[in-house]
Amino acid sequence: MTHTVLRDPTEAELKSPIFNAVWKAIKKWDISRDSNGMYAVATGTDVCTVLDAITPVVSAELHMLEVQRDQARDSAKGIILDLISELSAEELKCWLCGPHQFKLAVLARLEKW
Repeated sequence: MTHTVLRDPTEAELKSPIFNAVWKAIKKWDISRDSNGMYAVATGTDVCTVLDAITPVVSAELHMLEVQRDQARDSAKGIILDLISELSAEELKCWLCGPHQFKLAVLARLEKW
């Protein structure tokens, strides 16, 4: 059985909105920290235990979202660059006259894609 190292919250954690959201959720709970069946009220240490457990998972999820965002941005750039490369000088001048035409062209390109 693994034993979780208990620690007190740092000053920064005490000011953190995430820390305070977890604290608000568990502050009225009775928690058994040992296998002896004894319960005690939740403390900042319990919040730290929860945060320490979920931080790696949340960090991995955020990283994955950033990767997906970057991939979507790269795809959008590619679509626009392809579209621009296919246009004549006259069509490009038309786009400079109004963003609406540019938007329509991009949307048409996305529908084909």
